[in-house]
Amino acid sequence: MKNPLAVACFTLALVFEASAEDRSAMLGESMRLGFDKAEEARLAASASGDAAALKALAAFYAAHKLWPEALAAMERIKTPDPELETLAAETQYRLGRYRKLAALSPTGDAPRAFRAMALVRLGAHSEALAAFAKSAPPEGFDADYFLSKAEALIAAADVAAAAAALTKATEAQDGRDQQSRVRYLGAALLRLKGDEAKARAEFRRAGDLPPDDWSMRARLAAAEGRQALDLLSLAWKSGAFDRHLLMRQGSLSARAGEFEKALRAYAAVTARFPESDAALKAQAEAGGVLAAVFEDDTLPADAARIFFDHVAFAPPGREGDALIRSAAARLKTLGLYAEAAALIDHQVFKRLRGADRARVAAELADLHLAARKPKAALAALRATRFAGLDAETNARRRRLEATALARIGKEDAALTLLADAEQPEDRRLRASIAWDSGDWSQSAADYAAAFFAAPDALSRTDRETAVRAATAYLLAGDRDGYRAFVGAAAPRLEGAREEALIKSIGDVDRDAFLKRFMDYYRALYSGPADS
Repeated sequence: MKNPLAVACFTLALVFEASAEDRSAMLGESMRLGFDKAEEARLAASASGDAAALKALAAFYAAHKLWPEALAAMERIKTPDPELETLAAETQYRLGRYRKLAALSPTGDAPRAFRAMALVRLGAHSEALAAFAKSAPPEGFDADYFLSKAEALIAAADVAAAAAALTKATEAQDGRDQQSRVRYLGAALLRLKGDEAKARAEFRRAGDLPPDDWSMRARLAAAEGRQALDLLSLAWKSGAFDRHLLMRQGSLSARAGEFEKALRAYAAVTARFPESDAALKAQAEAGGVLAAVFEDDTLPADAARIFFDHVAFAPPGREGDALIRSAAARLKTLGLYAEAAALIDHQVFKRLRGADRARVAAELADLHLAARKPKAALAALRATRFAGLDAETNARRRRLEATALARIGKEDAALTLLADAEQPEDRRLRASIAWDSGDWSQSAADYAAAFFAAPDALSRTDRETAVRAATAYLLAGDRDGYRAFVGAAAPRLEGAREEALIKSIGDVDRDAFLKRFMDYYRALYSGPADS
């Protein structure tokens, strides 16, 4: 014979299963039998994992607002159905698990509605509107549904539709329990219409209601000045409240020129509320703050660090790349080469690809060299090699690599890299490396070639090249080469100070020195003797 208690438990389970959607009936059963006995019967019926019994158990817990227990029961069901999907969505919503609910792709109207409301709680208003378009109010959630929809429509600046949704919310039976929310959204709608005076008055009235998320958001909306915001930040904490507070703090700090405070506020929004529309707005406003950091002639003392710490806020694509390079150029003009290199390093290795990366890596290498970090310059160039670059970019990268090699003591490797270079700039660099390594003959030949390849209108660099060539010939002991060079170069330098200079340094030539000495000697002693 079967156990009488088991039979009773099974009978109770069938009774509850038959009325799974009627929460009032379940509460009535609990009152008649006692909660413990009613729960025990359902637990016994679902012990084997029967899906219907588990669903009845979940509905029983939901009727008693035991949402974690309801969720635990539903998680044991392997094959969900539409009824269970609705109950699961409601449970997630009531537990405040908005992110988890927002990540779902529900199929029924009610689950889609719960997801839409969860998206509003997360501040993802644009996505919520799309979800509202494919849903209807769940049973018992009319006011919550239409208030959520009104908030999303206000964020979208749809005045007429928001007003209609707000009216439906106030007409709902459960709307009377949400007066602070109704007043807050009504004030937000007035502000959207441009009636700021009435909006502020309504925000104040909403803020006078007992503290909750909506009355505190109303106080925040009516607050003015940094001190008022700071006091409110100590008085209340919630997702939506904090999101609005951080955006206000970011805006106030940006207007006051307190760039780091502004960027920190915007960074907190994007980190804590990534699903929200506010995160996108914070990203855009932070990009504007980054640009402003280097706009004024008087930079913050730690402008480079502020910019670098928040460089991830630079706009995407070419606009952001231009901003980073502009900031780096400003730092370079101030002699802050290492700081400028840090910005360009981020751009090269985090934002760029292919030929663009290789081209900008040349700028990075140049900055590393200016910061006296030749090994870092070499590393940047070698990590960004790319086939198919234009000749000018390849030549620049070659010169930078040769310079870096020379500065770490590998002059031979540097000269080998430039062995076949024929451009004046390449020759001048090869001459400089040969000069530093004491290869005077190579240096003289390259300086001379670079000088004669210069345009007719000589620059200061061209004139200095002539002086270096003449000096190198003499240091190499090539007096004939020196005389030939000076004879050919002097006419091009006519009238410049360098003309006299390259001629005068020939005094180290023994023959020229002796001739000049004899000239002076004869002039001094060939005349009549003094008495």
